[in-house]
Amino acid sequence: MKQRIPASVTAVLITVALLASCGPTQHNAPLQTSTSTIKSQEPPHAVSQPPGISLPDGITWLSTLDNPATLHWDDAPSVARAYIKALYTWDSKVDASDQASWVRASIYATPDLQPSLRHYNPGNSHPSATYTNSWKHQSYTAVIILDHTREGIAHGNADSVTITWRQDTYMRDGFKTISTSGSTYVALAKHQNTWQVSSFSPALESPDLS
Repeated sequence: MKQRIPASVTAVLITVALLASCGPTQHNAPLQTSTSTIKSQEPPHAVSQPPGISLPDGITWLSTLDNPATLHWDDAPSVARAYIKALYTWDSKVDASDQASWVRASIYATPDLQPSLRHYNPGNSHPSATYTNSWKHQSYTAVIILDHTREGIAHGNADSVTITWRQDTYMRDGFKTISTSGSTYVALAKHQNTWQVSSFSPALESPDLS
């Protein structure tokens, strides 16, 4: 059954610049990175905010992300997959920094986790090396969820899922593509039949593109 987006995840506020390390670090699998000529995916573009979502000035929803209004919030793997896709999807033509993706992903987080994802100021951000070295090529990312594994059986209001993903960074001018893959452990908590991300293992930065 599709659930309404809970009120606790609809308000997103800008406070200060995102800290260099955010969220817990646990079960983080080594990343594999390569450059290639992967067929380019259709780039994202800015779209209207989905119903029930409130993003701050400077943060825009992207067309390639899942629609939170139709998400099965009562299914932990579905929430974890949508969260990871939002966390690693950005567009340098729309976002002043790739950290804008963390703000978008915060709508899937618990109230306790949200602050560490929302500490972002578009005018004073600290982009990753990948963004910094690729924005001049009008770069954007496409995230593919390759697999998910349930970590045992859900116990009451707690569950966990390991998401295996690939992030391809494309350049609109045809410059080389960088592909990064990894597995991220996502812990979730349930409140009123709605799953929210309570902790996760952030990805490491990709190598320099120069």
